[in-house]
Amino acid sequence: MDWAPKPIRISFEWFMGPSKVSRHYRPTDEDNAAASLKSAIDAIKTARWVPDDTSDWVKTGETNLHRTKAEHNGRCEILVTIEVIE
Repeated sequence: MDWAPKPIRISFEWFMGPSKVSRHYRPTDEDNAAASLKSAIDAIKTARWVPDDTSDWVKTGETNLHRTKAEHNGRCEILVTIEVIE
C-alpha cells in the first residue's frame, strides 16, 4: 500500500499554569501563540507528513489560551492536535 500525504489541520491549546522555569514565553493573545509555534509546523513538514507547509497542505485550527487556575488546573504545557482533512 502506498502512503499518500493528506492536508492537515493543526490546533493548539496552551495551559498556562505555574512553571518551574523562571524565564518562559507567555503569549499575550491567540495570534501570538499560534505564530510562536511555527517551528512545530516546520517540524511536521521536515518529517514529511505533508509536502510543504503552504495553506494547501496545512490549515491552522483553533488556538486556545487557558490562563486562569480553573482553566489550566495547574498544567503548564501546549497540546498540539493534528487532524487529517479528508
